[in-house]
Amino acid sequence: MLLSKKAVTAMMTLVLGLGLFAGGCSAQKKPMENPAPPVKQPQAKMPATDDQRIAQQSAKEADSVQGVNQATAVVAGKRIYIGLDLGANMNRQQTDKVEKTVLDRVKKRHSGYMVVVTSDIDTVTRIKNVARGIGEGKPISSFTKEIQEIDNRMKPRSK
Repeated sequence: MLLSKKAVTAMMTLVLGLGLFAGGCSAQKKPMENPAPPVKQPQAKMPATDDQRIAQQSAKEADSVQGVNQATAVVAGKRIYIGLDLGANMNRQQTDKVEKTVLDRVKKRHSGYMVVVTSDIDTVTRIKNVARGIGEGKPISSFTKEIQEIDNRMKPRSK
């Protein structure tokens, strides 16, 4: 009986030892490290498209008109939308004259386009937002609703 108790004790010790050895000796798991945030690479500026060049030329032409503080232009299809920031002390007659002068100059330079000009603050802000987005590389198609709204606010003037 003594031998059987010793045998049982030895067997239990062996089973417990093997259990501890198998389960307790695995490598400790390391906590997950937070991966380093990806480094933002500066985007290379895309070369200006023909529409962007025409918009820049149109804005520059408008900027050269006396009374214009800053002009912003966007080309969509065969339309050039020009928003003007004019001097604060201008009356309606002066504003109309400046807008007409800008219209005539840009129309002369880009005769294949319909040119629309505004100095309405809300519409100019919309034109600036579209121009900024295009400058950031967004396609003109992503501004369809905005351009539609600009179109609705502006009445085209032609020669």
